[in-house]
Amino acid sequence: MAFDSGNISFSVYEIKGDLPEDHLEKFTAFAGCLPEKVTDTPNLGWVARHLLERRIDEDTAYVGDYLSLSFISSVRKIHTSLLEAECIQKELAQMQADSVSSISRKKKKEIKEEVEEDLIKFMPPQLSGVPFVIDKFNKNLFVGASFIKQSDSLVKLLIETCDIEVIPKTPVGEAMKALETRNISIDPLDFTGKNLSEGDDLLLGRDFLTWIWYKCESDTPKFIVPDVGEFAIGLDGPLNLVSETSGAHETVVRKGLPTMSPEAHSGINSGKKLKSAKISMARGDDIWTFTLDADNFIFKSMKLPDGEAMDRISRFEERIEAIQTFQQAFF
Repeated sequence: MAFDSGNISFSVYEIKGDLPEDHLEKFTAFAGCLPEKVTDTPNLGWVARHLLERRIDEDTAYVGDYLSLSFISSVRKIHTSLLEAECIQKELAQMQADSVSSISRKKKKEIKEEVEEDLIKFMPPQLSGVPFVIDKFNKNLFVGASFIKQSDSLVKLLIETCDIEVIPKTPVGEAMKALETRNISIDPLDFTGKNLSEGDDLLLGRDFLTWIWYKCESDTPKFIVPDVGEFAIGLDGPLNLVSETSGAHETVVRKGLPTMSPEAHSGINSGKKLKSAKISMARGDDIWTFTLDADNFIFKSMKLPDGEAMDRISRFEERIEAIQTFQQAFF
């Protein structure tokens, strides 16, 4: 699983309340489908140590104090080129048998349905998994996905499985928490000297990431988190600048020193905001590097600080603790 080693892409959620005492039994009730029973209709469920591990108990589901499972999607699919070739072969055979030069759309549809029914059972099941970790003590959920659609599917099934409330840590959600209000009224960042039009959306994540860039260039990019420590922060390319108004919609700056490039500063002056950028955060010798998706607060390809633990469980706990430290600092 991706939380075990290497770089990790993830998003953070808050869990309200406790997991039910029988949560392992509930996960087992929604265990992934057996490979031989997979059909052309996607099946969603849970697995433990690997994509075929349907046994979910204390031994397979927990690594130390952390619940570590994967959300699995299983389906059988026929490759498009194979389906087309089989259909054409059947159509040609049908035309020869009927001594005709063409066949009707209705007949083509019937042939296609017959071919799909014949082929699907021979197709190997396609399995895809999204790992997640629940820290029951701190009430945090870490979902190891790069795209919001994957995370949404996992969280939806988690809520159905355990009947719990799961709240994503998003730009708007964190702003409401910080301001202690459900009505957000914040003036957007504007480096153009022009007023935004009424149709412009306030995208807090892009404003936040653009503000980080501004702080890195205009001030000492350090901050202190109580009981956690002092962090330094830096920002680098590739820079993805996006505008919701007129002009070029998107600019990606990669080469040289992206933050110092004329293209980047021209984009800011034209009203564009940072949608994603590479960020480094350091606390002493501990360094976290990642690409921030500002719209959804997805942390992509994060490299965690080097650890010292040798055995598998201690190494896993050390990595999750590093993620916990990071999320305390970031949020």
